[in-house]
Amino acid sequence: MVLQNKKIIIENIYTENVKTDLYQLNTSENIAIVPNMRNYESGNRFELLNLYQDIITELLKYKKNIYIVSHSDDEQACCDLYEMFSENGRVFWYKKRLDCLEFGILAEEFQYMIASRYHAVVHAYKKGIPCIVIGWAGKYKELLCIFGQEKYVFDVRSGIDKKKMIDAVRHMEEAWPQEKRKIWRKLSVIQKENCFDIMK
Repeated sequence: MVLQNKKIIIENIYTENVKTDLYQLNTSENIAIVPNMRNYESGNRFELLNLYQDIITELLKYKKNIYIVSHSDDEQACCDLYEMFSENGRVFWYKKRLDCLEFGILAEEFQYMIASRYHAVVHAYKKGIPCIVIGWAGKYKELLCIFGQEKYVFDVRSGIDKKKMIDAVRHMEEAWPQEKRKIWRKLSVIQKENCFDIMK
């Protein structure tokens, strides 16, 4: 439903004007890290944090600005990641509370994401933003297969090969513009139909 819907009339939802410029970052070459507390339950917390440390270290080699963003109630996971890099001027903890529409606006500021919240990936794809996904359920792979992105999904339940993850980051760094175009093409197919059309 989220992916099929092309446009939301903001005035039908908010009583006040949404200031989209509030979600514009003052940096470029931005990557988002969107963690998920559920991964702690389904995977090994220590191994996960170690993996994220390696991912962020790899991204910093490319002179990226890293924004750690909470899509839901994941502030503790955000804190865990930020604490490892709090002295680094290129790693930021984006602390604003966002609803799904605000997250979609912010998503456009990123080249790609390392995301673990399912609906963060959905809203990223709706904006054409590629994702490397660290998930805990089969629904992640199903979603990425729809968009031809299955090589970028990793499941914490079966353990994550650190080398394969870093290889995926390196590949995404080179290929994100092409992956973006691939996502837009698939989204245009998905949006040819709308489950609400029956109401007409």
